[in-house]
Parts: sequence; structure tokens; C-alpha cells
Amino acid sequence: MKKGLFCKLTVLISIIFCCGSANSEIMAYWNFGSGASTYTETVTTDNVSGSPALYVLGGDKDLDGKDGLTGQGAAWDDVSRASPTLDAYFAVEVNATGWQNIQVSFGYMSDNSGANLGPTSVDFQYSTGPVGYWQRLDSWNNIALIRDDNWHTFTMNLSAIAVVNDQAILEFLLDDFDQDDLDGAFTFDNLVISGTPIPEPATMLLFGLGGVLLRRSKR
Repeated sequence: MKKGLFCKLTVLISIIFCCGSANSEIMAYWNFGSGASTYTETVTTDNVSGSPALYVLGGDKDLDGKDGLTGQGAAWDDVSRASPTLDAYFAVEVNATGWQNIQVSFGYMSDNSGANLGPTSVDFQYSTGPVGYWQRLDSWNNIALIRDDNWHTFTMNLSAIAVVNDQAILEFLLDDFDQDDLDGAFTFDNLVISGTPIPEPATMLLFGLGGVLLRRSKR
């Protein structure tokens, strides 16, 4: 019990640290319900225009969620179904207008109980265009997941992907959970989309003037 609690606290601290670095702020956050008997996919906190949307679909989805990091977590009892089109996936849509240095992070646990083996990898994609127009780097294919019945942190830093900055429609997709065709659950919790606000032109002008005055004062 103590080991499980320590593991959860470690993952929570890791997520908080990722979101709080380099003046990063929370854009959207889902905790899936803070109570043990409540489950919701409604966004918990959002600081963006419009309403962020989350879609948890496919697989053998647990409609009531499972025990998460802080209350309930989103989960599938089995991420793989008879048809690949029914396999588990989740997608997020957020208005990133005025935001840059985007990052996605969440805590997860992949089942490792006997014959019930959860996924060991996942694919990550993004879209800023028409629905379904997904893009990904080669390194985002089969991203390793740890399967050991403990909580871990997944983080995808998109600060080097300039095209996702300042987009009215920004979508993320995590799919192709690979579990070696075995039955197994996967739970994720405390999903956070974070970024840094893009400075307003007037603010940038003030910074520029400040730099000029500073150089003159040194002379």
C-alpha cells in the first residue's frame, strides 16, 4: 500500500514539475473525478478560448473508470478488440491561440497481472488542419510504455514543433496501444495540456525599449 501511494505521489510531482517548468501554464486539465465513485470526462480546468474536448473511445472501455492518481482515472479493461478499428485510443482538441511551447503529460498504469498484460507502446500524433489530418515524427511511433502495475509519467514536449503554436484548432491522438494481442487493462489520469503564453506585441515592444535603455545606461 505504501509503495503504491509513494508511486502515485512521485508521478503527480513529475506531472506538476513538467507543467511548471520554463514559466509553463496549464491550458487544459482533466482529473476524471476526484471521488472514488465518480467518473467524468469533462475538463477540470481550462485557460483557453472555447471548450477543450476529450474523446476516450474504442477497446473495452471501462465506463465507470478505475482507481486513478487522485480519485478516478480513464481506463480500458482491454485496449485491443477483434477489429483494429475498435482498438482503444484517446484524442484531445484544444484552442491553442496565443500559446506556444506546448506539452502533453499524464500519469498511466499498464496492467501486468498474470495473463492480463497491458500495452507496452503507443503512437502519438497531432493535427492542426482538417479532421483526421494527423502528423507524427518517426520517433513518435511505438513510444515505449512501462508495463509493471505501477504508475508512471508520459510526457510529450512539442516546443520544437513550431507549427503547433498559436493554432485555433490543435488536436492530439494517442492510439495503436501494443499489448502483444493479450488481454490487459490500461489506466491514465491527470491529463495536462500546458504551454507558455505568447507575449503581446506591446509587451515585446516594451522589452525591446527596455533593452535599448539598458545598453545606453551602460555606456
